[in-house]
Amino acid sequence: MNLRRAKRDVGRDAALQGVASIGKAKWLVKLVQAIFSLDRLFSFVPFGPGLLLIATKRREKRGLRSMA
Repeated sequence: MNLRRAKRDVGRDAALQGVASIGKAKWLVKLVQAIFSLDRLFSFVPFGPGLLLIATKRREKRGLRSMA
């Protein structure tokens, strides 16, 4: 989004407008601040602490199941 913002005007891009409006939600900003404040708990780690989220999508098995 930062690259997109650098190249486009917010007023002409619906996706950028959506992100900008989300940033105005005070409850969401407070929630994100609270999540990232957990990062301070690991300040003793010497190699650069930070949060990392990894998500995977479950693969759906295709095929017929026996109905016995």
